[in-house]
Amino acid sequence: MFIKSSAAALITLTVSLFLVIPVQAEQAPDSLFSERPKVGIAFSGGGAKGFAHIGVLKVLEEINMPIDYITGTSMGALVGGLYSIGYSPEFMQDLVLNLNWEELFSDEIRRRYMPMEEKYWDGQFLITLPFKSGQLRLPAGLVAGQHISMLFANLTWDFQHIRDYDQLPIPFACIATDLESGEAHVMRSGTLSESIRASISIPTIFTPVRIDGRMVVDGGVVRNLPVTDAYNMGADFVIGINVTEGLKMADSLRSIFDIMDQTIRFMMFDSVNEEAVKAGILINPDVGRFHILDFDKAQEIINIGEAAARNSYDQLKSLADSLNSMSAYTRRPVIQPEINNEVAISGINVVGLDYYSETQLRNELRIEIGSMADRTVITNAIERLFSLQYFHQITYDLSPSENGYQLNIKAVEREQSTFRFGFKYDNYTNATLLFNSTYKNLVTSSSTLRLTASLGLEPILDAQLIRYLGTGNSVGFQGRLNYELKKITLFNDQGERISSFDNNSTYAELLFFPVASSSVRIGGGIRGELYSASSAIGFLDLDQSWSNLNMLTAMIWYDNLNRTFFPVNGHSIMADVYRSVAFGRDAPVFLRADFKWRSYYSLSENVVLTNRGQIGFITGNNVPVHHQFFMAGDRSFFGLQRYEVNGTEIKWIQAGLRYEFIENIFVHPLFNIGNTQSLTDLNYAGQTYHWGWGLSFGMQTMIAPVQFIFSGSDRHNLQVGFSIGVLF
Repeated sequence: MFIKSSAAALITLTVSLFLVIPVQAEQAPDSLFSERPKVGIAFSGGGAKGFAHIGVLKVLEEINMPIDYITGTSMGALVGGLYSIGYSPEFMQDLVLNLNWEELFSDEIRRRYMPMEEKYWDGQFLITLPFKSGQLRLPAGLVAGQHISMLFANLTWDFQHIRDYDQLPIPFACIATDLESGEAHVMRSGTLSESIRASISIPTIFTPVRIDGRMVVDGGVVRNLPVTDAYNMGADFVIGINVTEGLKMADSLRSIFDIMDQTIRFMMFDSVNEEAVKAGILINPDVGRFHILDFDKAQEIINIGEAAARNSYDQLKSLADSLNSMSAYTRRPVIQPEINNEVAISGINVVGLDYYSETQLRNELRIEIGSMADRTVITNAIERLFSLQYFHQITYDLSPSENGYQLNIKAVEREQSTFRFGFKYDNYTNATLLFNSTYKNLVTSSSTLRLTASLGLEPILDAQLIRYLGTGNSVGFQGRLNYELKKITLFNDQGERISSFDNNSTYAELLFFPVASSSVRIGGGIRGELYSASSAIGFLDLDQSWSNLNMLTAMIWYDNLNRTFFPVNGHSIMADVYRSVAFGRDAPVFLRADFKWRSYYSLSENVVLTNRGQIGFITGNNVPVHHQFFMAGDRSFFGLQRYEVNGTEIKWIQAGLRYEFIENIFVHPLFNIGNTQSLTDLNYAGQTYHWGWGLSFGMQTMIAPVQFIFSGSDRHNLQVGFSIGVLF
């Protein structure tokens, strides 16, 4: 029952009288209370609509409202939890206005920490599904919440050691829903960041959280306005802040977000009504026109919350003055988020590992027992582990020990097998489907097996096995078997097509890389290749029988681009050299060296300077056509057609400016110049060059990048290109 004792009704009545009859300090009803009545604040859930709580808190602070207990559900748990440990409404306002919510509500891996072999595949797939025992499985939620969990852990850094929420500056409780029993799970102890994360786990959007031995989701399912819980904590009077709206009419349900919002309202409607009548004062911000995902409208929602509190200003101010007249209320100290205290790491405890080696995890963590670490060091270490893609989620907390703090790592491992699907379309190859199956630790521990099929005009079949050696991902080897069909068209010096043919090639290679990290890989190995030309059209004398090449290879790959699509900063450099080894009288003998780079420099918030180029040469004889260099149209050199210019030497450079004139929508003018003439002839000024220009309009959508490309050159006045997805 929500009434704490038989005196509670009298308390409520007395407080209500304070709102009507002016009372002098010396007339405070000490006969009724031996001490000031305790005030609780109950914050409801409501997704982005919960930003209104911040506006209400501004007014409550302005009138110096005593707050003795805080309860919250979902977004109310986040706002209430942060306020309970000392964050000001102003800080929370700045936080929600400046957070990248799209990134936060994704499990996107920070590319800078991603292993090099994963960078190649980054962004190529639209769908990833786990499978086990030969059956595909749907995930428990769309988002595991890695970035959210890390944000909460960092925000609660100074209170990691407190496990009893009654010991926080303001005692706090938050609500989740037990999936097994369907009952409310009230969290008043544990790890604060984990409890808040559990309370905001909107079903199907976020994966459930295991906490206190239970599987829980968003508390709004059973108790979205936790007034009862504030009374249970010890409050004599509760102010409820409710951003839950009633059910919408059918004709107003126009989008998927409307349907989602209405479905959630069904689950919480009766409970909210029951709790609302128990509040001594109920504030209802008018946020009905907003959706639970309107995170980009934070300022407007905060303002509405403040306006709602000001509508009850006289009532709230009279209550605050009356309570303060009984006993002066001392505001708790405001937390200083810029302080990043170091702690001594006295031990490391890891839970949740079934497949991944704990020794490897500790090695990748790079935090030694006995060392000092702050939240930046620990956050970077956790992100580095998450980037390995062995975990759905990996989080941390700190527990006090005799010699400092124990670092507790909690891992939720990914399924060992996944199926992935991708799609792309462009002018050259039309539609192409990409299928991939990835198996972790199937062949041996610390191994990854990938089977890939690219089905389209130029099909590719590929199998890769990567195996790391030792306790870290710094040394390893790769075995690969690949088949590829390329439709190559050759042109004369006037840019006219003279022939075309299909080039079939199959190769097997074994590479050893003694240096491998998240930004560089250096390696070398051997490759054997079989190739043939078929379906030749035009004036081309090609041997259509199968030929073979045996090669020694070496490569250096450096990549620290901040993202795969439309990067803002960083460099990608690929240098590879291979030499064919003759095992037959007519076998081609040649050496091929190639150096490519891409660089991006942020000039302002929306302007990026782009630069790319290539230098390469081939020495030897009988070089197969598909091993020659091509200035390949808008995949590299804008203004030419694919395969239009080829040769055994190449040099070209490109520069441009990319401008993001609307969020995720870009315009990119650029210019390039180069040729396939001699590198050793230093009279470059006397050589003939091809030049070209491009104007690209790009958009980063939720599904895949889209680009429209206009280009021209010394050979073509205007060409138009279009692509969706990654050019794999």
